[in-house]
Amino acid sequence: QAHQVTLHFQPSLFSEEAAKQLLKQFVHLNKCLMSQPEEHIHNHSLSIEEYNHLLPDPERPLPNTPWVGPIHEIFEQHAFKTPEQLAVIDSEEQITFHQLNVVANQLARKLRSRGLKHQETVAIFGHRSSCIVWAILAALKAGASVCILDAKYPASRIEACIQVAQPACIIQIEAAGQLPSTLQKSIVAAGQQQSGDSPFSVRFVETLKS
Repeated sequence: QAHQVTLHFQPSLFSEEAAKQLLKQFVHLNKCLMSQPEEHIHNHSLSIEEYNHLLPDPERPLPNTPWVGPIHEIFEQHAFKTPEQLAVIDSEEQITFHQLNVVANQLARKLRSRGLKHQETVAIFGHRSSCIVWAILAALKAGASVCILDAKYPASRIEACIQVAQPACIIQIEAAGQLPSTLQKSIVAAGQQQSGDSPFSVRFVETLKS
């Protein structure tokens, strides 16, 4: 019995070619499942032969690339060298390296002052914009790891990400909209973080760790 599969995708998130690859992987996985229904899904691969050349060879050693430092420190060095060069351009604004470095430092200090500890996780709820670059840099400068919560994700996926990541705090980019209502129940404090000359506006919220 033949089955027809139709894929709907967001052009802002995936190119047509990437969507076709995902569809081929999905069809491939379903064929494997139907031919071997007794096998657990974890035992099947999403790898398709025509795309194998794009994957790294696990038997080859990694390139011996020298460590040049974390990305936020490299960014800061570049900001000192070329402060007026544009760092981020989106449909709303253009931000120089100096501007971005200043506001990222301000938010990083705010995160630390609110109790964020080294190597904790910061979740960033936002959309594709210059704001999310600022938030990522700030979290890294504060010594945290980052978990991105795309505002276009279904609420159930955002909640699942929160459960896995167990973030110490959430940076909410206001222009991206509201957090899922079920997640709002875990918020115990909220405050506004803005800079006088900053083109960004985000909301910083702390959450209870389960």
